Amino acid sequence: MYDSTLSFGFLIALTLVTVPAEYLFELQTTKDPSSENSPAVYGTIIVWTDYRHGNADMNGYNLDTGEELQITTNPEDQYSPAIYGYVVVWEDERNRVDWIQAMT
Repeated sequence: MYDSTLSFGFLIALTLVTVPAEYLFELQTTKDPSSENSPAVYGTIIVWTDYRHGNADMNGYNLDTGEELQITTNPEDQYSPAIYGYVVVWEDERNRVDWIQAMT
């Protein structure tokens, strides 16, 4: 099923997909009780905003290897990740200004 809506000058496309239950699963990538949010997925890589180090950092997880990695370590906040291929981008508040940063 496909539906699209024009809203505030943007075309918003919504695609509904039926996924068999055997393909759905819950993955806990960390046992830390702090907040993790804004996940983005490309292939077998998941990236997200992680607050376990006292500020917002970018972390990632490889579903194939089971490895977690910390992508950013700057004391200022990094958030809103996106991933495509081997490129991760995010908003970054270092230098007291919001920047778009990328890492390959």
